[in-house]
Amino acid sequence: MQFDATNPNAQAWRKFFFALGLVIVLAGWAGTRVYLIFNFEPMHHAMTKVFKDIAVSLDEGHKFGEVNEMRLMRNLDFSSKEVYKTDRQPGDKYCAFKTLDPGLGGIYAAANKIMFFIPDTEMRIISIQLFLDALLVIFFYLTFYRWGWIPAVFGALLYASHSVFALSADAAWYHFWDGLVATLSVLLLLWIYRLQKDDRPKAMLITLAILLGLILGAGVWIRSSWFIFAPIMLGASAIFSKTLRPWLIYPAVIYVLFAGGMVMRATQLSGHLAYSTRMSWHTAFQALGHYPNQYALEDDDLYLFERSHQEDHINYNFCDYSQEDQVMKQKYQALWHDNPGYIVHSIAQRMFASIFGNFSDQNFVFWDHYILFAAWAGLMFGLWLGGDMQVLALLAAMMYVLINTAYSFVYYIHREYSYPTQMMNIFGSAVAVAGLCELVRRAIRRDWPKWDKDKIQPVNIGLLFSAIVAVVLFFPPVQQYFTPNPVITVRWDTPPVIMGKAFMKLHERIDALPPAVHARLIAFMKSHTENHISGPDDPVYQYVIQNLREASFTNLDGSGGEFWFNRKVDSDTYEPLARASQSIAGVGYAEISSFDVADPATWEGKQLRIKLVPNTLLSAQRVDELMIKKFDHWNWDLRALGNGEYIGAHVHDGCSETRLQLARYFNHQCGELNGQPIQSQP
Repeated sequence: MQFDATNPNAQAWRKFFFALGLVIVLAGWAGTRVYLIFNFEPMHHAMTKVFKDIAVSLDEGHKFGEVNEMRLMRNLDFSSKEVYKTDRQPGDKYCAFKTLDPGLGGIYAAANKIMFFIPDTEMRIISIQLFLDALLVIFFYLTFYRWGWIPAVFGALLYASHSVFALSADAAWYHFWDGLVATLSVLLLLWIYRLQKDDRPKAMLITLAILLGLILGAGVWIRSSWFIFAPIMLGASAIFSKTLRPWLIYPAVIYVLFAGGMVMRATQLSGHLAYSTRMSWHTAFQALGHYPNQYALEDDDLYLFERSHQEDHINYNFCDYSQEDQVMKQKYQALWHDNPGYIVHSIAQRMFASIFGNFSDQNFVFWDHYILFAAWAGLMFGLWLGGDMQVLALLAAMMYVLINTAYSFVYYIHREYSYPTQMMNIFGSAVAVAGLCELVRRAIRRDWPKWDKDKIQPVNIGLLFSAIVAVVLFFPPVQQYFTPNPVITVRWDTPPVIMGKAFMKLHERIDALPPAVHARLIAFMKSHTENHISGPDDPVYQYVIQNLREASFTNLDGSGGEFWFNRKVDSDTYEPLARASQSIAGVGYAEISSFDVADPATWEGKQLRIKLVPNTLLSAQRVDELMIKKFDHWNWDLRALGNGEYIGAHVHDGCSETRLQLARYFNHQCGELNGQPIQSQP
């Protein structure tokens, strides 16, 4: 929206619309952030308390990055709204935390000083995050306002309404700060470009350049991936714009100084030259199990910890994953030696899904594909319009591809990791809207675009390259190679309470039993119902509500079923069924039976019958081998009956040795169902 400067009221109207746009943007921001704060408990990561303890230990005089391991154990059940117990006790031991990068601990320490007037909960750091988040919305608005009122409101509202940014700001975790580094670094480069073009004082440009270096340097302490991203970003900026080149030396020097401190710490703790102590091979090997596969690898930390303990006798070390990482490196290299095609295929699938699927949130399809297309359109407009739009569009496109590609070599992009990549899409989309507004303005003035060779050639190249990529990717063999198997081949539903319809169906089956079996079952139920809880006196209801759990499953083709299983073995029953379907290629279920009202042998919950749908990806012998191994890990003696049928006997209760050891660090759980910890059996 443009205003005629010769109109006496133009400036007044300009100020009015500027203020109106800012109000709209901040209202959109409050509609997500404030709503989340007052209606939901902030998301809580299990490792949050580690960074909180880094801050506490730093105040006690310990080196940055050290934690009190015993105090962490005393705060196992620490939640986002509880005050962290900071007391020290005799026998407390400190260790240098090397599992993740320690930068978030410094932010916790700063939050303790800045927000000292509120209780010492995670709300201290979340309050700072929300404050910075609000400032960022305003910064967006001011940045895009140079291109007009509509791009400014649109771009800032995109950020304000995006679920990824809202949830990141509401969680005391490093994903918000990682995204903040990506966002501010790109915006600062854009403003340095603009101010240089505006002939602003050199002191202002140098200040912004130094600030950029500080942000990039801090980034490596928060997440070591900035050892890769920062140099490429600065180098690409020098290539994209001659205007930026003289000013990039300042952030480069500051970045090297900050990053050098991280290298010194990592080298000292590791005993050899290292840029970070963060685990990497563990994560890379874990990612090989992201899709159902021929090895039944699982995308799960505990799975790898148990495997390294059982196969390589590596004890879990909370502060230091170096031995675990070394073992996973050897396993990764061994798999590469035996089957490099599998690893290449896995990386290619994750890269394809991350870049072209965006972060693949089934609940927010708009953010998956439409905004990705809008960002691509922004790149085309940026190539045509040039200037600061071109700089931002090129930087955003490059960083989007770079971050997705780099992550895919080690892991993959999901919602929690997608803040930086979604931000690049926001930048591209804002350029697209600004470009559309420019077309409309020119159409109104009948000042049609001049399709001269110099301006349109980059756009032609971009369109041609995009068309070639699209044709290649839609070629059936390429699609078949890159399109991954679904992460979840069987969808499970395990409601936390007994559902009325399912209970009525079970009751009908019980009522239809022969009299002798019916009487025996009712007697069994009464003898295994310890307490009377509120509700009907019906013995079936009392038994079911206290002893059974319901689950249903749906295969990709829509087929499925439901079954009941005993709460005494709920983790051991549900976990291997779910994990087998998520890790073994081609596994789907035709029938599952654990509690069969007509079979007394199943009433104790110690028997399990499974029938698989035909597997078209693996041989029957291979499927049997993997199924037996998977269920053996969860205390089942599973026997193959042929034709995809199995019968299993639950041979003992409780967790494996490693799971019991890990339970100290994972809220005592030996598995999880419905998002709730499952206690180990005595």
